[in-house]
Amino acid sequence: MQAWQASDVPALVALLREYAYMAMPPSPSWYQDRDHIGIYLRQLFISSWGRDLRLVPTAANRQPALAVYAPAGDGNGYQPFAIKLLTVDNGLVAAVTGFVHPGLFGRFGLPPDLPAAALRSQKRNAAPRGQTGDPAVPAGGAWTGNDTRGVLGVELAAAPRGVCREDPGRGIMGRPYTSGIWTVKPGREEDFVARWRELAEWASVEFPGAGRPTLLHDMDQSHRFVSFGAWQDLEQMEAFRRHAEFARQVARIQEVLDDFTPVTYEAVIEP
Repeated sequence: MQAWQASDVPALVALLREYAYMAMPPSPSWYQDRDHIGIYLRQLFISSWGRDLRLVPTAANRQPALAVYAPAGDGNGYQPFAIKLLTVDNGLVAAVTGFVHPGLFGRFGLPPDLPAAALRSQKRNAAPRGQTGDPAVPAGGAWTGNDTRGVLGVELAAAPRGVCREDPGRGIMGRPYTSGIWTVKPGREEDFVARWRELAEWASVEFPGAGRPTLLHDMDQSHRFVSFGAWQDLEQMEAFRRHAEFARQVARIQEVLDDFTPVTYEAVIEP
């Protein structure tokens, strides 16, 4: 909990087994191994929305779980978003399976919302690193998997393990696309466009065969931009995200941002 509130990716990754995977059914794609999960978390924490997600411990299927609350649309507190089921192996998390189903929260006996003041208090009173204050997470940060709080009668179907490029019910997965919604600090729009162009030009040279990156400008909100990029396959997309130059370029872009929301898609119909 401490590591999440601090957006501390290395500390979160340290709680995972090397072969850990993260999935969110019914989506057929998932993140396999610590490095890829770390990339996902870094992207998540770039946005203020991701940094503001709040966790409440619970349990399901006689396994530890986390209830994820997202910032409410009106800015007044937090609302139910997803249940994350944790599969534990020898004190480390081997799998994280997410269920974006706010309707489940009532069955777990969880509150329908969290006030902003309560979360600020939780953050101020967070325990030192490695001492979470949560009985399900002992000192040192390893999950025991023995905590059975919550509504154990709620059965959540976990996703299969392994890296899969084909889903039996859907056939071969489509070409992956990445997209981003960029909210730029007022007056820094030109700086943002120049830095994004530098990132796009580098990516086009470093990853030939990828689709031409596109940046769109919101005609109604001058500080808002949307980007799209196509990739040959998931391996190429993940190599882009793992590259040291990608991290450097994104850090420069972050300097002129108020917010960023990354999204990954797969093609269903292409011309």
